[in-house]
Formats: sequence, C-alpha cells, structure tokens
Amino acid sequence: MPGTAAEVGILLYRGCQSAMVHGLTDMLVTASDFSVAHGGRALRLSHWEPDQAGAFGRSFDTHPGVSGLADFIVAPGRLSGPVTAEEAIPFAPRLTHGDEAILKVQHWLQLKGARAVGVVDMAREAGLEERTFLRRFKAATGVKPTEYAQCVRMEKARELLQFTKRTVDQIAWSVGYEDAAAFRRVFGRLVGLSPGDYRRRFGAEHEVAVAA
Repeated sequence: MPGTAAEVGILLYRGCQSAMVHGLTDMLVTASDFSVAHGGRALRLSHWEPDQAGAFGRSFDTHPGVSGLADFIVAPGRLSGPVTAEEAIPFAPRLTHGDEAILKVQHWLQLKGARAVGVVDMAREAGLEERTFLRRFKAATGVKPTEYAQCVRMEKARELLQFTKRTVDQIAWSVGYEDAAAFRRVFGRLVGLSPGDYRRRFGAEHEVAVAA
C-alpha cells in the first residue's frame, strides 16, 4: 500500500457503542497525523458494516479507492450486554454518510459530550458557514444539529444511570442541564422511560441481581 502504513478496520456491528467507535476513530486518526508529521506513513482507517445480505464492506475509508483487506479488525464493545427485547430508543448515529466535515463535528460532539455546544460552535468546527452547515448536517445524519447534540447528552445520561450511583439531579447537571425537571422531560421523551425507571430496569445492580 504505497504511502500508507497498515489499515485498521473498525467493525460497526448492531448495538456496538457509538462512543467507542468515535473514540477509536479519533485516536487512530491522531496517531496517523503524528506519524506523518514526524516523517512516517499515514495509517489507513476504515469502518466496516454489513450490507443487507450480511456481508461486511467498507462504509468509511480514509484512503478510498485502494483495494485489499484490512490488516487489523477492531470490534468495539458494548456496555449494556446482549440485546434483549426489553432494552430501551438507543441512539445509533449515522457515521457512514461520507461527509467528512460533518463526521468531524460528530466525533467532536462525542468527545465534548455535547455540553454547552451551539450551532455556531459546530459550524465553526466544521469550517462551514452556518446555513451550509445546517443543511449538510441534516442531510448527512437525518436530524438537526441541536437534536443530535441532545441525543448525545441523553446517551451519556443512560450510561451514568446504568453504571453509577449518582442521583438524577447530579446526572442532569453532568450532561449540561441546570433544570433537572427539563432533563427528566427530555429523557422520557427520547428514551421512553423516566430516568428512575430506566435505572431500575437496566442499572448494573439490577443486572447483577438477575444474574444471581
């Protein structure tokens, strides 16, 4: 593969944690940039997703048009265990749209947890005029930037409810809501359960009790 080092493919299977996909992508892109800056070769990074027939193929590629298989495949984990019929309206952001400016903002939002981030900030991160950014973001992800940011915050809240003992008010503040009542309303609308019901059904302590 002239001009590039090995290819690392990230496997996007059903239910994998989007936070891990974002984190791995950012880490590997940073490593590639570091290598190039110091006279090394660029790392090829790709995302692999199944098609309708179940066959995996590249859905994102930093070096499109180059054939061959990935040298390494990484399968991100999931925090909530196997999918069950009772599992709650999880957030699965679209990462395979091919708009690199919008994908950059998606990774950036994931790292920031979407706290105190407005459309102006997102457009600046994308390097786009605000109106252009709004149009391209909706076309790429299927939702408005503010709705997307809200979903990122709720996904973080779900993790905190599952794996910490923080109160609902503390979690509301952690994901950027000063008004806990507003947080509860938004969480219930997007997830379909109140924060308390979600914790009782999917909290780590509940899973341990069921397993016992």
